Amino acid sequence: MGESNTNNLLAILAIVIVAIAVINVAVVLVKVSDFREKITGYATSNVTYGFVNITITQAIVINASRSTINFGSGGISGGFQYATMFTNGNFSNFTDSLGNGTWPGVANDGQGNLMAIIIENVGNLNCSLTAVSNKNATTLFDSISGSNQDFQWNFSNLDTGACITWNNSALYDGNNFADVNVTGAAGTICNNLGFVGGSRPYRLTMDILVTVPNDAQNINDQSAIITLTGNAVIS
Repeated sequence: MGESNTNNLLAILAIVIVAIAVINVAVVLVKVSDFREKITGYATSNVTYGFVNITITQAIVINASRSTINFGSGGISGGFQYATMFTNGNFSNFTDSLGNGTWPGVANDGQGNLMAIIIENVGNLNCSLTAVSNKNATTLFDSISGSNQDFQWNFSNLDTGACITWNNSALYDGNNFADVNVTGAAGTICNNLGFVGGSRPYRLTMDILVTVPNDAQNINDQSAIITLTGNAVIS
């Protein structure tokens, strides 16, 4: 991008979409079979007993009850090299950290705010959780200079104790943003995610941070898909 274009607004639609991929999925089956009862008068010798058989199949099921982060359409204010935006969990609207971007954020909480993605273990087993993106910062923005571009995530417990064991507590559990992972083998986020938190499934939040460079070659609508997968607990 030439110097003459530096002060122009860079129109980029930054969208993060979550796709759910669930491993070892089974529905919870309740089977009531062979229930029969016959009563003839008051003679106890003619009573036929029935029984109830209930079969519950164990299942790992991951759900995103809030599954899209859409920063909207905007640009970088004149004189700045980049703009950085990120979501703030489930408690406040997203942040334009330097105030030099014009992205409005598209509300996803039903109350006018753009907030984190919510991940739930709605199955009936504890599980591990992996996450993988189809793009990183380079493939999302492709800046000419190769700098001032970020695409990062941060996972936290929305319900206390939801993730019993983080794979890397220095990166997750609300501490720091880390570059998104684009290889599934290295993408374990939580080694042991619980499935019941009081009256609801245990929930995590996934915040997203993007730094948009002013020399991005990928303009107009830009999006990425993050796939979440539930597997057996990692001890």
